[in-house]
Amino acid sequence: MKPLSIFTFCLLMALNGFSQDKKVAQDSLGIDTMKVQDAEFPGGAPGWARFISKNLNYPKSAIKNHVQGVVVVKFIVDVNGNISDVMAIEGPDELRAEAVRVVKKSPKWTPAQKNGKAAKSYKRQPITFRLG
Repeated sequence: MKPLSIFTFCLLMALNGFSQDKKVAQDSLGIDTMKVQDAEFPGGAPGWARFISKNLNYPKSAIKNHVQGVVVVKFIVDVNGNISDVMAIEGPDELRAEAVRVVKKSPKWTPAQKNGKAAKSYKRQPITFRLG
């Protein structure tokens, strides 16, 4: 069951962990020593929000028992853009499996970059389930 009034994906929370700003470390003389660009879902944060919204199903048992809340999922984006090690680390037990399922279903990402080379990165994604 997936009416829009049943669940809400918090875009602001999604944007929190998925900015594409380059982080630059500087040595004591102010010379750039490292450039890092975070992994990105195809279409950026808005694309990720659409993907989650389109694919997330509110579990029937959670609807029946009026379970709501935020599930935090952590995962790795490897150097090839593949998602792995998906795990729910916070949130109601009745909602965790669905949040993990959706993240695992993700297509390839653009991997993070460190000094111009693809790098593995760790992500945390809060997903809010709210009954209407």
